[in-house]
Amino acid sequence: MRDGETLPGTLAAGRQAPELVEHLYYPAWCQDFGYEIDGYEEFAQIAADMAADSPNVEWSPYAGSVTACLGSNIRHRNGFDDLDVHRSAPPIVFIGNHYDAATLYEWSVTASEQADGHLITYEGYEHTAYGFRSCVTEAVNGYFLEGTAPQPGLTCPDEDVPGGLAATALPQRPVPPTR
Repeated sequence: MRDGETLPGTLAAGRQAPELVEHLYYPAWCQDFGYEIDGYEEFAQIAADMAADSPNVEWSPYAGSVTACLGSNIRHRNGFDDLDVHRSAPPIVFIGNHYDAATLYEWSVTASEQADGHLITYEGYEHTAYGFRSCVTEAVNGYFLEGTAPQPGLTCPDEDVPGGLAATALPQRPVPPTR
C-alpha cells in the first residue's frame, strides 16, 4: 500500500525471515506447487504414469522439481483455488501449445475456462508460439492492436519444421507491429 503497509493475504504480508538462496526457482516452485510425496515408490509411480501418458517425451524437465521441495521446509502457499477474475476486466487471451513439454496444454484449457477467456490452441511443439507462429501471432496482435478477441475455439495448425528446432527454422523472430 502507499503508506508502506503490506496488503493482507499477499506474499509480503506473510513473509518469513529472509533466507539466502542461490536460485529463486526452487523456493518459488515449492511455494506454488507444494508436492506431497510419501516416498520413492510414489515418485516412481508418478514417473511411470508420465511415461505412459507421454511415451515420446516421458519426462518433463520440471519432474525433478517434485523432489526439490522434499525436506526443504518451504511452506506451500498456493491453495489451487479456481481463478478469481474480475468480470469487468477485458477478456484474457490464453495460448496453449498442444505438445508443450514444459506447460501442460490442459492447464491452458482449465485456466481459460475458469477466467472465461479466449484460448488459442497451437497444434505444435515448443514452449511458446507467439512471435514464432503466424496464426498465433496474428490472433494475439489482432487482440492487442485492434481489440478483436480471437474467435472461440481458434486452433492454429502446426508450423514446426522437420529436422530442426522450430524456433530456429525462422530467419529471425518477427517484431510485432507497433502503431
